[in-house]
Amino acid sequence: MSKKAARTGKTSSTRHYFDDPDDGPSKTTSHPTFAAICKPAWFYDCGDDFAPFGNAAGNDLLGNLEDWYRGKSRKQAWSFLEDLLESWELPIAHIAETRSSVVKKLLRDSEQERVLQQLDQIAIALAFGQCKITGAVDDDIHAIAIAASDRQALVREHERVAYPKWPHARAKATADKRIRAALDAMRPSSSAQLAIGVLVRIIDPAAKATVPMRRNVSSRRTP
Repeated sequence: MSKKAARTGKTSSTRHYFDDPDDGPSKTTSHPTFAAICKPAWFYDCGDDFAPFGNAAGNDLLGNLEDWYRGKSRKQAWSFLEDLLESWELPIAHIAETRSSVVKKLLRDSEQERVLQQLDQIAIALAFGQCKITGAVDDDIHAIAIAASDRQALVREHERVAYPKWPHARAKATADKRIRAALDAMRPSSSAQLAIGVLVRIIDPAAKATVPMRRNVSSRRTP
């Protein structure tokens, strides 16, 4: 098999697409639906921290997700997310949070800011990874990715004040727009009301604000 040929597997009637481990993420080893949405090479770039699979969390998640699908799991991807967060010692609280007052409070705490950054990276990479492998995104996974995308306006506002000389602000803003456009194109066919219901189920307003320090994630100020 050519290194550029897609490695595929089947679970039930779904055809899965996997990257060659020697080559990394590629359009040629992605589901056609994903390849049609994510045409620019940037979406497959493992060297750009703002790309879906370019940061440590997103890159590691994609590899773990491919292994999960190779294992022919019949569970929903949400169970993969829960297991991943547990193994990485990260909380699920706030992964769907979009309330301005709550997000701003989290960003004012440096530890919470780092954790929220990794949750953003995980939520976005999971939606992109599932679409890359299967050609579709589950409603709940898409909902948390949209929430993470929605948070970025507040993140950029915070960064302009906290890191006024950060040289990568424009690159991040451009990346955020690219990611949001792709997520909108991946939107599941189910109704908006279902997506709202998913968010209500995920968000726990009573969740404690204190969360553990994340692993293997660099500062926002170094992409």
